[in-house]
Order: sequence, then C-alpha cells, then structure tokens
Amino acid sequence: MEEQLNQQNQILDKVEKFFGFRPNLFKEFDTFPVGADIFAGFASQIVKSRPDHQLPLSQPEIEYLGVKCSEENECIYLFSHHKAILEQLLRDDANKISDKKRAALDDFAHIITKEPKKAGNDVLLNKFKDAGFTDAQFKHALMIAGVFSVASKWCHANSISLEEDFNKIYNLEQ
Repeated sequence: MEEQLNQQNQILDKVEKFFGFRPNLFKEFDTFPVGADIFAGFASQIVKSRPDHQLPLSQPEIEYLGVKCSEENECIYLFSHHKAILEQLLRDDANKISDKKRAALDDFAHIITKEPKKAGNDVLLNKFKDAGFTDAQFKHALMIAGVFSVASKWCHANSISLEEDFNKIYNLEQ
C-alpha cells in the first residue's frame, strides 16, 4: 500500500510539474496511478507543443479544438480549463485563428464527437483542407478529439469538478 501511495505521489508530482498545478482530473486516478501516468504522458504529447516537440496544429488551434470538443461532450471541467487557456493565448494577436479555420474546427468537433460516421470518405478531411489545414493537421485534430473524448468520459464518470482555486490558477480573479 505504501509503495502504491509513493507511486501515486510521484506521478502527481510529475503532473503538477507539467501543468503547474494538480488538476482534479488526475486526483481520481488515486487507485490507478499507472493510468494517470499513461494518460498524462499520452495527452501531453498530443495537446502541448514545446520547443523540442512541435505539433502540426498551433497551440491556439489545439486549445480551440479542445474547447469545442469539450463543449460537444458537455464536459464543463475540460471546457472551463481550455477556454481559460485559449482566452489567454488569444490576447496576443499573433495567435488569432481565422474565421474560416474556426468554422472548420467547429464543424470538425461536432462531426467527430456527435456524428463520426459522417467523417468518412474524406468528406471531413476535404472540408478541413479547404479551410487551409494540412493532412497532418487533420490527423493531429483526430488525436486531439480522441484525447478529449477519453478525458470527458473520465470527468463525467468520476464527477470531476473544477478546482477550488480555478480562478487563481488562470489569474481570473479581479
């Protein structure tokens, strides 16, 4: 039991180092710490660009898609977190997303989340490319939608609520 608690604390320390706080999402992995480690490792590779790890979609596009997928999944927890991050990113004009790309991301999030059978035969891919995205960006978007699908299900099934200090985490306090 002590070894499991030690492993859990090590994993939560790693998660906290990555996010800058301990998200409630990961606290529910208390009896399954290896799950937290696997999910955090996978998700961090898909949703966060770093200097040594560049992804096809820009960070604002990733966060926008996260917001839209969370909205489609009706996951308030993820929606709130990624909306706060997106709003911070969009304060910089260099991070703006064109209306055409936003519309494509909106359509993508809806179809892939609610009506995935309509995504086949390159219909969704072609809409994505028509908006100025690449094939690699489409594949990346599919992975992002998958991460948010898993995370939303986790949040719903475990009744995850926002952190008590959510506003402080994102400097939303006035």
